Order: sequence, then C-alpha cells, then structure tokens
Amino acid sequence: MHQARTSDPSTAPRTAGATDGTSDRAAAVHASVDELLDLAVGALGGGRREGQRTMAHAVADALESGEHLLVQAGTGTGKSLGYLVPAVRHAVTQDERVVVSTATLALQRQVMTRDLPLVTQALAGRLPRPADIALLKGWHNYLCVHKVAGGYPEDDQGALFDVPERPGAADHPAPRRTPTSARRSASRSSACGSGRRRPARATATTWCRASPTARGGRCR
Repeated sequence: MHQARTSDPSTAPRTAGATDGTSDRAAAVHASVDELLDLAVGALGGGRREGQRTMAHAVADALESGEHLLVQAGTGTGKSLGYLVPAVRHAVTQDERVVVSTATLALQRQVMTRDLPLVTQALAGRLPRPADIALLKGWHNYLCVHKVAGGYPEDDQGALFDVPERPGAADHPAPRRTPTSARRSASRSSACGSGRRRPARATATTWCRASPTARGGRCR
C-alpha cells in the first residue's frame, strides 16, 4: 500500500535517512527536472520560481517512488507546469502512461490546448522522443456502438421482482358525464347573462325592453 504524504512548496519537507544511492538518484532527477522546467517556463517568457521548483521535485519523487502526494500551492505558483513537466519527463523516460485528471472542463481545455503542447514542444530536444498526447473524456461523452446499431434487449430479463404497474401522472381519470338537464340549465344561464342572444323562454315584453333593435324603445 502506498503511503500518502503532503507537500507544501513553501516548506519543502525532505525525507531523512535515505541511502546514498537513493540520494544520488533523487539529485539527478531533480537536476533533470530543473533543466526541463527552465525550458518550459522560458518558452512562456517567465522566470524561475522556488515554489514551482519545489512542487516539480515533489511530483517527480512521487512518480519515481509510486507514493501518493498532496500538494497545496497558492495562485501564481505555476502549478500546471509544476506537475506537467515531471509527468512528461517520467512518461517518456520510463515509457509509461501518465494520466492527468482535471476537475473542470475549463482546466482540461487549458491543459490540452495551451500548457501541454507548450511543454512537449519545449522539452522535445532534451528527451529521447516527443511525448504522445491523447484526450480521453468521460464515458458519458461517447456513443455506444452497440446501442446505436439497435442493440437494445427486447425485454428486461434481469429483473428480480415483478413491479405492478401504477397509474402515472399522465394517466387521468375519465371525465364525469354531466346530466343533460344540468347542461341545458347552464347554457340558458350563460345566454341570459351575456345579452348576445334572445333567451329561450323570455316573454315578448322582456325582450322588447332588452333588445337594442326596438324602434323608439317600443315593441313592434
């Protein structure tokens, strides 16, 4: 089981009790990382930052030893190059795959379109071969060829229980039938209140008073 350690670029902890061979190996790795980091930062027109160098050393040590590393660094440290440079170096020199997982799509675009191409181009002359880069998105971003070809099961045979069907929100009860006499009564009430047509059972005197077509207000 790998041990996890934390690294703060400002404090730069060191592991005590290392053998001379391990120390020499770590020193060589750090020197190589420093050289490559200077090339990448110089390609951006920047200068050396101690916090970034410390972070790059810690990432390189974690890649070499296989232990877990947690780095906390503030804004302006140069975190992207701090882990990309040792990651590219390790992938090329050890012929291994290194996966960089980002929390947001914005950071993914930044790494793929700006930071990583710059690092690989800057380090190409100092590494045995150029680094191969590939973008892998989450499986939700890909189509399933089997399903696109219509490979859905005809019915679900893997159900453990038979769930009874229940009426859903789209299943409405049948409308109630209103008696004919009630509908006629409602129609007459609407017609009398609107004043647009003659009530069915109005007397001649009532219609004469309500009708605007009566001449001189008198019935014909």
